[in-house]
Amino acid sequence: MNWQVFQVNAQPGRRADLLQVSRAYVEECVREEPGTLGFTFLLDEENNDRYFAIEQYTDKTAQEAHAQGAVIQRWAPRIVPLLAGHPVLLASGEQVEF
Repeated sequence: MNWQVFQVNAQPGRRADLLQVSRAYVEECVREEPGTLGFTFLLDEENNDRYFAIEQYTDKTAQEAHAQGAVIQRWAPRIVPLLAGHPVLLASGEQVEF
């Protein structure tokens, strides 16, 4: 499995709005994109305008397809105005099984 972790900064006071839109976006991604397994959102306890998006894919090919896919293109007009800058990629890689 391939994982990515992003820091997502919302416009001041808009984190709840961004999370609401993001939930609907994620549901569509999982439904329409083969290889997109799911997203988890972790709220930042120190910054009420930030959360972390943890994305899970079957492999790197699925992650790349998601990044260039139709779903993100359809949802960008609703998501981008709620962002305070581009999401920051913090980590990306293959899961290690023990």
